[in-house]
Order: sequence, then structure tokens, then C-alpha cells
Amino acid sequence: MALKFKEIGLERWKSLLGRLDRVSFFWTPEWYSLFDWVFKVYEFEDDGGRWIVPVQVRRRFRWLKVLESAPWGGYGGTIVCEGEPHPENLAKSLLKVVSMNKSIRAVFVFHPLWRPQNIDVPQFFRISKRTTHILFLNQNPLDLCSDTCRRNYRKALRNGLVVKRYKNPTEFSESYFRLYIDTVARQRTRAAFTKAFFDKLFSIRGVNLFAVEFNGKVVAAAIVFVGHKELFYWHGASLTRFLPYRPNNLLHVEIAKWAWKTGFEIYNMGASMGVRSLERFKESFGARPVEYPIFRFGL
Repeated sequence: MALKFKEIGLERWKSLLGRLDRVSFFWTPEWYSLFDWVFKVYEFEDDGGRWIVPVQVRRRFRWLKVLESAPWGGYGGTIVCEGEPHPENLAKSLLKVVSMNKSIRAVFVFHPLWRPQNIDVPQFFRISKRTTHILFLNQNPLDLCSDTCRRNYRKALRNGLVVKRYKNPTEFSESYFRLYIDTVARQRTRAAFTKAFFDKLFSIRGVNLFAVEFNGKVVAAAIVFVGHKELFYWHGASLTRFLPYRPNNLLHVEIAKWAWKTGFEIYNMGASMGVRSLERFKESFGARPVEYPIFRFGL
């Protein structure tokens, strides 16, 4: 069977994702709705299976276009919805998306676990790899922690810290932004996000906030994305003066415990971009390093 393809709308996109046992939040329309740029979704089919390729389309220099699947640290690429497509057709579909959009550059980031294992590297593409840390939720997360992590967790509890989950955190954008500015100052970096960005982010379905509170005051928090079987830690912030209370140890253990009890398979703690201190911190919870491929086209 020849390769068939078409551009699809939101309802068809949601319908195809609804057939899957496992869905990353980054594959959903909710994630792409955060951005002002145009996004498109293509459905492909051969005699082996069916898959989709969502992309964000950005214009550069008037008519030149850059594609990302998915933007801002997300996962995209070829998302198989049915059967087992032929590896060469999976590769051809990426080239097809690039050519249809007349793109000078394209980036396709694949999920570390839920991706085709036998995809060919398309012609004119180059491949690189990145590493995330994943906590596999097959037992009580506290049992997976290192001794030091458990001590810090208990210290946080003794210090009177508590963790609360907010499914609709729209009213917390101001509090989170204050934590974020404090964190940026501590790290001596520039703020990449505005309060308006967090206002919009917290209004999206599937975005949850886990907050550490001390006497009713939010002292640390994590933004997590809720997929199907995957919980993804996307961003975190904390007040500097409360760090000795060990809020972040408490925070991630409680997030993982909630995910485990709720039936999630994995807590994805995200890429550390080679920062060894971050990698050690994530590994103290029992998270394992997992590589994932990035296919790049053009400049």
C-alpha cells in the first residue's frame, strides 16, 4: 500500500489519540494551544499502520518556515496510533511534512519510551540524543529513594511543610511568578517567562500545580503535565530562604506518590541538559536516565 496522508483537524486529532493506551501531554492540542504560532497535524497511513505528526509552524524572514514537533522541550515526531507502520514510510512522512511546509529547518523530538523503535533516519536529516530522567512507578516511590533523600523528606515533614495539588491552578499564577522571580535571582539568570505566560499556562486543561506550603504560604511549587500513564515535571520554583527546610525533596516524593496511587506508569522528571547536580538530585528519587532521539533537518 502506498503512503497516504492528509492534514487533519482538532476532532480527528483527539479521536486518534483516544485510541492509545499511553499519551504524552505534549502530543495533545492543549499543549500546542499555549503558543501563538500556527500548528498543523498530519495523518499518515500505510498497509502496516496509521500515525500522526503534529508540528508548530513558525515563519522566519517572511516566507521561510521553521517546524518544531514538539516545541519547548516537548515530545512529538511520529506518533503511531494503529498497527506497525513500515520504518521507511515513517521516515518519508517526516520528509513529506518538511517539503509540504517549504521549511528551511525542522526539529522532531521523540518520546523516550513511547516511540517507534524501528524508524529509519530520513534522508538529509541528522540525529542527536538527549537524556531525561524517568521514575518508573512500580512500587511506593519512597522505597525507591536514596537514604539521603528519605532523610530530607522526613526533615521537611518535621519542619511543618505540606504538599497540596491544584488541578485548576489559575488563581496561583501570581504566587508562582513570585517563586519564579526569586529562583531566577538565586540562579543569576534572566527571567524567560512573564506572569501573563503563567496565567495562560495555568488555564490549560492537563496542567497541574503541586505546591509546598508552610503555615499557609507557598514556598515551593512544581508545574506538572498530566498525560495518560505519564506525569511530566515541566518547571519548578522555590523561595531561597526555605531551601534548608528541604521543600523540593518533599515535593517530588509527594508528586510521585500521588502519581503511583492514581495509576500512572511513569513520572518523567525531564532533561537536565548535562547539569550533573540536577541529574544526581533526580537519581536520588530513583529516577533512571533514558535517552531519546532528536531528528533535525536543515540549518
